[in-house]
Amino acid sequence: ESEFQAGLDRYKKVEGLECPDDKRPTIEQASAFLEVLRKKGSIYGDYAILVPHGDRALMRRHFTSRVMTSTGEFQTMEVYGPPTYRDWLECHCIFTSLTIMFDVVPGGPVRGYGELVGEMDARYPEAWGLIYQTDVRTRNEHARRVKARLAARHAKAIAKTPPEESDFDPER
Repeated sequence: ESEFQAGLDRYKKVEGLECPDDKRPTIEQASAFLEVLRKKGSIYGDYAILVPHGDRALMRRHFTSRVMTSTGEFQTMEVYGPPTYRDWLECHCIFTSLTIMFDVVPGGPVRGYGELVGEMDARYPEAWGLIYQTDVRTRNEHARRVKARLAARHAKAIAKTPPEESDFDPER
């Protein structure tokens, strides 16, 4: 619980205000996020679980979507997660709070990613299922590869340049 409170304190320090109730993760959500971060080195959070007021909304959300199979064909199936962009954004706000609370990723890039997903939804509203599946893979798989690539690039740059000239933090 002290780690959770320290995270909330950090959020207030970074954002200049207390974490709003509708963006505030529960201690259970924060614990799960930290466990995945520590065990898998991943910032992935399941948006079927990272829901606003998580202590009230413990059921897993799902919706029906057309999903591309491994053969490239589309099949209709049930997908767990937020059924609309608006629902997704509420979950993304919880995720954003967690990344700020635990100093994993600055809020600006995470919010920018949320805006990008919103632009895709506005452009292709009938494709929410595919957009959401892409988001899940991005946060679960691609983010780790990007971090590893940037850390390697940073290590090469540090070998050539004094570390104080770099603002890249490989721990974030």
